[in-house]
Parts: sequence; structure tokens; C-alpha cells
Amino acid sequence: FITILILLIILVGIFWQISSFISLYGGIQYVDSRSDVLRQAFKFAELKKGEKLFELGSGWGNGLIIASKEFGAQATGIEISPFNYLLSKWRTRNNPNIRIIYGDFRQIDLSSANVIYCYLCPKLMQQLLPQFKKQLRKGSRVVSYCFEIPGLSADSIQKIKGKKLSKKLFLYKF
Repeated sequence: FITILILLIILVGIFWQISSFISLYGGIQYVDSRSDVLRQAFKFAELKKGEKLFELGSGWGNGLIIASKEFGAQATGIEISPFNYLLSKWRTRNNPNIRIIYGDFRQIDLSSANVIYCYLCPKLMQQLLPQFKKQLRKGSRVVSYCFEIPGLSADSIQKIKGKKLSKKLFLYKF
């Protein structure tokens, strides 16, 4: 039994490492957004009940769960890491208001989103700008944690409340 358990732990570890490399190949390493930051970001974006939230790089699904349960949103996560995708699918399996898509968010149609949440590096944000301009409807909002979208002025900036006051949220209205 112990041999099987050790083997299972090793296989999960290998799968997690491969998933991490896939994320890096996609352009970013997985870093989780804190729950308090997610709540503040959704309030800042004025996420309303029934609106569609897309989280680009949804990780383990924390933001999707908060958006759905606390804000009443229809939440869609897009995740390129197989490990994070499967974990978030499992964590949200009983919530009909959450959908997880496995893939590269640069290849996904974002036109149905009312709000998009991003915690992505400036290089990826710059790559997404043409997609945002082409696909997002009038009135759609993008809220970015920590990083601005290069080449676009934020409509509003908010400091994060809490211990790390140097962090900011950037809100863009399309």
C-alpha cells in the first residue's frame, strides 16, 4: 500500500511539474490571487448579479467561486495548465454557474464577457489588447491586478486595501 501511495504522489508531482512548464510556455507562471484582492477587484469592476465574468488564467478557481457565490455572476475560467484546470473543474463541479475552459485565453472568444479579471504580466496584457478592442462590447470592463495594459490608459486606479499597499487594481472600460 505504501509503495502505491508513494508512486501516486510521485506521479501527481510529475503531472504538476509538466503543467507548470505548460503554463510557462503559455507565457506566465501560476501565481494565485488572494481572496480579499479578488473581492476588491470584483467590487471595483462593479460586477453585478447575472453578469458574465471571465478570469484569464483562472488557476484553482478561487475567483470563479467568489464571483459566482458572492456576486451572483456567471463565471468562466480559462486555464492552460492541465493540473490547475482539472483541480478547478473538481472544485467547481457542483456549481452550475461556473464553467472552466481548458486552453489559451488568447485563442478564446471573449465577446460575451461583461467583466474580465487578469493577473497577468505586461507582455501578455499587451498581446491581449487587440483582442479586447476587437471582441469586447461597449460597457465591458477589464480589471487587472498589479499590471497596467501597455498602450492603454486606465479609466480608474485603486490601491489594494491591506498589508501590501504598493499593489494596485487597474480598471479599463471598453
